[in-house]
Amino acid sequence: MKKIVCCFLLAFIIISCGKEKNEESSCSSNNWEFSYISSPLNNFFFKQGSYWIFQNDSTKLLDSLYITSTRSGCEAVYLYQGYGYNWEYYTIDYASYPKNEQYFDVIEGDMMQRNRHPSQYPSGQGWILYSNDTVCYWHPIHIDSIKISNFTFYQVQLSHDYFSTDNRADIYTANGIGIVRKVVYDGKGQQVWNLIRFKIIN
Repeated sequence: MKKIVCCFLLAFIIISCGKEKNEESSCSSNNWEFSYISSPLNNFFFKQGSYWIFQNDSTKLLDSLYITSTRSGCEAVYLYQGYGYNWEYYTIDYASYPKNEQYFDVIEGDMMQRNRHPSQYPSGQGWILYSNDTVCYWHPIHIDSIKISNFTFYQVQLSHDYFSTDNRADIYTANGIGIVRKVVYDGKGQQVWNLIRFKIIN
């Protein structure tokens, strides 16, 4: 059994290193401009061991979110006529319990998006959770602070998930904390999930 586990881990490391090498070589094999992550978004570089626990304000049910893996690197994104950008990225994979849902957030450029790489066209129309861009009308609304349970969160942004195939949702994301409130609209009205406990590892 130990041999099987060791072989599995070795194969996983080789695959991961090969993927990282390919990504790096694709970025270094061209003379395209590099697009680095905007420094304020470094506050969202959460690592494994971080978790968030939410409570439904009407049913009192609990749901938790935890990180399953993280990835970082560079991706070469072709635009047109032999030109593109080299995008620095940081990806966070999550799972929830007991809902058993999975998500991923990608931080690239000046924004963090749910389930979509910002470098994928048209990036501006994705589900943007947090952004340093205050010009575009479809980007999140900036809120100075919001009080939830016993916490006061600052530098909060409100984003609307207009592109979900399921229920529409409003998401409140606090700088350096992540999602602090989710309001889900369905046929029965709205369900509000508030963050009541969390642990952040950067």
